[in-house]
Amino acid sequence: MDLFGERFDDEGEDLGPQPEASERRLRGGVRRRLWLIALLAGIGILCYVGEKYAVLVQPSIEKLRASRDLQSVKSVEEEVRSILENYGITDSWVRKRSVGLEGIDSVRDVWTVSIPGDVPVASVTHDLSVLAERYQGRAYAVEDAKTRQVYVHIKFRDMVRYTLVFQPTAGIRRREGSIALLVDGLEDCDESELEAFMASRDPVGCIIIPGRSSGPLYEQVRVRNKDIVLHLHVFATRQEVNRLAFSDDLRESEMRWKVRNIVKGYQASGYFFMTSERALGSNARFVQTEFENQGFQMVDAASLFFIDRTSELSNMTSRMNDLAASAMRNGTAIGVVKLEESTMSFLHDEMVRLRKKGLDFTSMRSLLAHRK
Repeated sequence: MDLFGERFDDEGEDLGPQPEASERRLRGGVRRRLWLIALLAGIGILCYVGEKYAVLVQPSIEKLRASRDLQSVKSVEEEVRSILENYGITDSWVRKRSVGLEGIDSVRDVWTVSIPGDVPVASVTHDLSVLAERYQGRAYAVEDAKTRQVYVHIKFRDMVRYTLVFQPTAGIRRREGSIALLVDGLEDCDESELEAFMASRDPVGCIIIPGRSSGPLYEQVRVRNKDIVLHLHVFATRQEVNRLAFSDDLRESEMRWKVRNIVKGYQASGYFFMTSERALGSNARFVQTEFENQGFQMVDAASLFFIDRTSELSNMTSRMNDLAASAMRNGTAIGVVKLEESTMSFLHDEMVRLRKKGLDFTSMRSLLAHRK
């Protein structure tokens, strides 16, 4: 009988206490059970948090995103109107409706835009795509070959929020107008800007004052086949600084001599306009008649639209808009800009912009022929 709880083998030898290996196995089993319990508890917590996120947090985030996207749509709207206006598309050609988007507090705006056949829809689509990218959106076009309609969709977060349907429509047309541009002040401009004018392929002519210093300049312009308009200024009294200048105190023989010399030296021009220090008198009318008898065509100085260069580009653009409005109102218009730094690049950009409206930029020769 084991009265003291000791363990003996069959031969009565004392085996001693429990081995250490057994204890280590016991402790390892406990740790594994604790790790398993902790893992299951963590999974349970994640499932709980995920459920609460799906029920409470995610809908709020989606609503916030939808709200931000809706604000983007509202901001885009004014810029879309501006783009359409740039192409001469009026508000009366646009029909707007809204379609509710299921599941969120937002709408999809659909504009049906009636357009004349000469509107470059591909260019409009490009401008809309650039606009959408600024608002972290995307624009793409789909054409229906049967109806000739072009659908431009603007997407935010893979959801179409804006659709423009361009529909070619008979019976409407953009306001048309032709513009001729002239640069003035060639005698005093910077050499680099003069070279830019000479090298330009845009239909921009120039104004030259007949005189000793302008002869070589006239030859440079003439060989470039650019339109030249002569500026004849009538002084109150005789001016010795320019032997080809006119004044109110000249005799008819002197004026006739000056006209013959100008015609001889500037024959390729063919156009002139007149200004005076005071109201044009009989001498000015005599000069006009002499030039017209030599085949020159007079341009009314009052019809020239002078665009003064300023430091504010927006003011220059506004003046170009006034010129365009005059052309659309009267059919034609002539703009004059002093040749200074960056004048040619400014005119090039403005011609690109205004051509989108349907305006035509042409040579002075073509415009005056159209006026006859």
